Amino acid sequence: MKRTELFEAPLTAERGVLLAMVELMPGDAAPRHMHPGDEILYVVEGSVVVEVEGSPPRTLRAGESFQFPRATPHFAHNPSADEPARVAASIIYI
Repeated sequence: MKRTELFEAPLTAERGVLLAMVELMPGDAAPRHMHPGDEILYVVEGSVVVEVEGSPPRTLRAGESFQFPRATPHFAHNPSADEPARVAASIIYI
């Protein structure tokens, strides 16, 4: 997995936003984690399976988006055996 930070800026004195491009090679996974603020994903290429604690897995394809609620454990992985996936992630942090 490769994460490239594209943009970061404050929103208020206490909050900010981070935009990153995440590249997942076939079979790659982002580790289970959580953020103090919301995270919004947009699948640019390929597909990813996202899992949020307490909910069933959901497959997202290019052109689809998903919002992870703040402070909720989650992860994503590329289920493909031969196609990479690229995801734009926007994270609000406190």
